[in-house]
Amino acid sequence: MEQVIQRLRVLGYEIGEAERDGVEQAIEFAREELLRLANLEELPTELEGLLCERAAERYLLMRGVHRVKLGDLTLELRDTPPDVARYRKVVW
Repeated sequence: MEQVIQRLRVLGYEIGEAERDGVEQAIEFAREELLRLANLEELPTELEGLLCERAAERYLLMRGVHRVKLGDLTLELRDTPPDVARYRKVVW
C-alpha cells in the first residue's frame, strides 16, 4: 500500500485517508489481473514492482486521469494489460 502511495506521490498525486480505500481497491484489482494473466495462484516477488506500477495506474484511471505531466515528460495512461508472459504458468 505504501509503495503505491509513494508512486502516486512521485506522479504528483497526494493520497489522503479518504482515498486509501480506492488505492486498496486498485491494488486488489491489479493483483487479480496479474494472477489471471500469468495463470498463477500466488504473486511471485518478481512481480511486486509491476503490481505497484499497475495499481497506481489503475487508481489514476479509476479517478479519470489519463495523462500525467512530469516536467517535460507526459505519460499517457492506457488500460492495456501488462506483459507477464515470462511468468505465465502453462496449463494443459
